[in-house]
Order: sequence, then structure tokens, then C-alpha cells
Amino acid sequence: MLTIGMSGLAGVYLVQDVPFASLSLGIPSDDFTAFVINKSLRFLLNDGFTLLIIFALFHEKSYMIFALYVQLFGMMVLLPGYLLIKYHFGDTYRSLDSHLHRVIMNPVLLMLLIPAFYLQKQHGPN
Repeated sequence: MLTIGMSGLAGVYLVQDVPFASLSLGIPSDDFTAFVINKSLRFLLNDGFTLLIIFALFHEKSYMIFALYVQLFGMMVLLPGYLLIKYHFGDTYRSLDSHLHRVIMNPVLLMLLIPAFYLQKQHGPN
């Protein structure tokens, strides 16, 4: 599972510029709908593979539930916020857009859970 998760993350990174919405749904690649579909798909794939890595490393149901909550927060709050900023403000807030892109499109939040879960497992609830 660890190998699949890591390979999946590498694969998503390698095909990040492929316009899947345009190829599979025939939506023009410069259309905002295609942008939303592509970014949402990338977000879900990255976080899904990261969840697989977390499960492979820890095999803890409570860790998976917490990681799913973090993913849901990202999907319900951060991703729509990023898409709205990108759509409404475009190049006006380039720096903010760049930082949000890194946090949301790369599985940063879930990857930060790995060292936290490791420390939790090592030290446990005393």
C-alpha cells in the first residue's frame, strides 16, 4: 500500500498539466469548468494516495478518521476558497494564489499528519 500511495502521488505530479476535463468531457481547456474539474480531481487523487500512505504506515482507525476529517476540511473549505480566489481575482493576488495552490494541490495538510501521528504513536497518551 505504501508503494501504491507513493507511486500514485508521483503519477499525479507527472500528469498534473494534462487537461483531463478537456480530454474526457470535451470541455475547452481554457474554460473555468475544466479548471475546477482538473483541480478537484488532482486534489482528490493526491489526498486519496496520502490517506493510503497514512494507513500503510500506521494501521490505526483513529488516525484514518482524523485524516479524513482533515481531507474533508480541505475539500469543503480550502479547495472552494482557492477556486473562488483564482476565478474572481486571477492575477491580482498572485502571491496568495501561489501559496494556496501549494497547500491545496499538494497534499501538505495530510503529509503534516505523518510526523504528528508518528510522535503520537511513540509517546502515546500517558
